[in-house]
Amino acid sequence: GSFLEESGAARAMSIFTGEGDDTDNLRTELYSMTIDYFYSSPIWGHGIFSQYNWCQKVLEQPYCHNFFLELLIQGGLILFLLGAIITIRFAKFSHKLVKKDFII
Repeated sequence: GSFLEESGAARAMSIFTGEGDDTDNLRTELYSMTIDYFYSSPIWGHGIFSQYNWCQKVLEQPYCHNFFLELLIQGGLILFLLGAIITIRFAKFSHKLVKKDFII
């Protein structure tokens, strides 16, 4: 198989075997540091788009690699809950459209 197929299969299997690669370890560290940053202002967050500056300075990454963690550090629990509500409503609406159009 190709490099991508082999890499993808190995990565998928690492979920079940517990043998993660460096990417998994990096993301775990990124998530941990992001959650710590969120705890410093959990209700209101640190401001919209603040994660870009923080991620570049602290994580040396352009973003946190997780949409929901980005919501938490930007707008705290308030923005996170709003984002969750919008996401759930969109998912329900999309499901209704698919069900209606394809008669599932």
